[in-house]
Amino acid sequence: MRALRRRRRLDLRDRIVARHARVGTAFLWTLAAGAIGGPLILSYVRDERALGSSHAFFAALAFVPLVAGGVLGRRLRRGRGSPRDRDLHVFAMACGLAAALVAGALGLGLLP
Repeated sequence: MRALRRRRRLDLRDRIVARHARVGTAFLWTLAAGAIGGPLILSYVRDERALGSSHAFFAALAFVPLVAGGVLGRRLRRGRGSPRDRDLHVFAMACGLAAALVAGALGLGLLP
């Protein structure tokens, strides 16, 4: 009976980790699209300086730890990470998400 419960818990954990990895991958692809598309749209469509706003500064500030957190998460998913990598993954994503929240709030001022 205990073995069955343990197996169910492990199956649930595997599903949660798989979902976390899927959502994280989609988030990083969306982030990359915004990092490429945002300056292009701003410079070519709206004829403004692409990287001259505070939104661009905080977006660039958010981009680095978010990508680092994604790389660490991928390493952990493939089983090559250490417990230190997990802590760095959490810290990098928390810092990146905080900067992204500020960038998002500043980006509202850029809307037409």
